[in-house]
Amino acid sequence: MTQTRDSSITPEVSTDPVVRDGGRALRDDLGHFTSGVLIVTGAVGGQPVSLTCQSFSSLSINPPIVMFCPSKASTSRQPIRTSGACCINALAGASSS
Repeated sequence: MTQTRDSSITPEVSTDPVVRDGGRALRDDLGHFTSGVLIVTGAVGGQPVSLTCQSFSSLSINPPIVMFCPSKASTSRQPIRTSGACCINALAGASSS
């Protein structure tokens, strides 16, 4: 969304391939994840960093925005936050045990 000087809000057209179909595929994928374990990975200074997380939610389809809530005690929380990008991996049911 873009807000103009006259306070009107206009939706932006995304060129992101994830939402080219109007976000249908992303919505379908996120709809299959009701709860479970996530592995959040990133890289800081070329070094891998990761954490496990159970608190996850989709905030927006277009643009694609998700939220995860790691523990404040996590030593990987701040490095992933400052890296600017991360990858969220959902474990399959058979993988979680």
